[in-house]
Amino acid sequence: MALNIFTGSTTANWGSTSSWTLNRIPTSTDLDTAYFGPISPTCSVNVVGAPCYNFDCSTYIRQIQMAQNLSIYGTYSNFGNSASIRFSASSGPGSTITYFNATCSITSNNYVFKREMFTTLGQQGIIFFSAPGSGAIITLLDQFEATAVQISPNSGVPTLTLNGATFSVRESFTVANNVTLKGSNIQIKATASTTTTTFTTNITPMSNNIYINTPGSVTIATLYILPLNNTTQTLKWISGTVNNGGSLVVVANSGTLNLDWSPTHTWATFQLNSVATTGLTSSIVTTQPINATILTLAQSGAGGSYNNYITGGFTCSIFNYTRSIASDSSILWISPTYSHYINGTYNSYVTSTATNTFNRINSIVPGTRAPLIVSYNTNQFLWNCYFTDIDASNGSTILPYLVTATLSNTLNILDLKKNTIINSNQFYTN
Repeated sequence: MALNIFTGSTTANWGSTSSWTLNRIPTSTDLDTAYFGPISPTCSVNVVGAPCYNFDCSTYIRQIQMAQNLSIYGTYSNFGNSASIRFSASSGPGSTITYFNATCSITSNNYVFKREMFTTLGQQGIIFFSAPGSGAIITLLDQFEATAVQISPNSGVPTLTLNGATFSVRESFTVANNVTLKGSNIQIKATASTTTTTFTTNITPMSNNIYINTPGSVTIATLYILPLNNTTQTLKWISGTVNNGGSLVVVANSGTLNLDWSPTHTWATFQLNSVATTGLTSSIVTTQPINATILTLAQSGAGGSYNNYITGGFTCSIFNYTRSIASDSSILWISPTYSHYINGTYNSYVTSTATNTFNRINSIVPGTRAPLIVSYNTNQFLWNCYFTDIDASNGSTILPYLVTATLSNTLNILDLKKNTIINSNQFYTN
């Protein structure tokens, strides 16, 4: 384990043995540190996938020119704010720094991994974390900030933990399929009002706190998040424009999502998906109503008892509360302080024939009715749904067909099995 100092004595190329004090080009397994000091000259990374074990340019004052990608396989990297890393102008060779080790620490020293000399998104360096295993841990020893970050599995279904300081991304943050991300706070932080940051996670959820704090705008494609057992995860909007659309999937597992979100943003889909087998209690604590075109509650896994809380109200065009799991009960608890609007389609049913399988909507405060307002001309398909402490009087009559379910302390909710109703352009008969 030694310092292999870049001297560039005969050439400025990374791939020349004479450029290094140990007279060997860095490798992924040599246990050496590829070191760039204050007198090291400008370097051209000219080796495909240029590997090194550890990397240190904390005292470097010149430029590393990325003609090829840089690959770090060791346990630490150390950058400096006087150094310059010039990535290539395309997504090909020279556009990424990739971390391959399962355990690695990063010291940034206020260095920002950013575009240099290019002005278009896509012409920047991407910091690529190739998580190799289920216990991958990246420790951020100070705040990490980059123009673009991509996290992707090297193999299998790894878990990548970011420990330590805040992880900031300016323009593009992507978590690929099969990577579970947790640990450090993640901040979306652009530098200009004209910048649009893209944020995408795929299938496997993340449990990091996420903050949107940008002078520009943010486009969210799909965001999967997982509040861990008995913990609170925060998704917080501070500033910037969140472009309408995108999907938020909350994979509930007895945790709480603290949602402090932009009041002007409407999700294309908002889904609360409960996955535990039994005894699940999951909460979405909001500072303002959830706005979504489609709001869905779903369960997966074996039968059990599910308690889902939405504390700040919601407005949606389509409300889906449908399940097929036998011998299981699901309760959506809503607040009497906020209103809950369904403005197009209301589906709530279970397809299992088991008599103890049902959906419920209850007020969080027993004995105090919570407003559930279904607009006129909304299509309703409600089968075997319990309603307790619910006030539907400011909208269309809610019309469930109750087999074993019941109504308790409700207003403007009538059982189709027992009633024939003509009300506000609604016509139903049994």
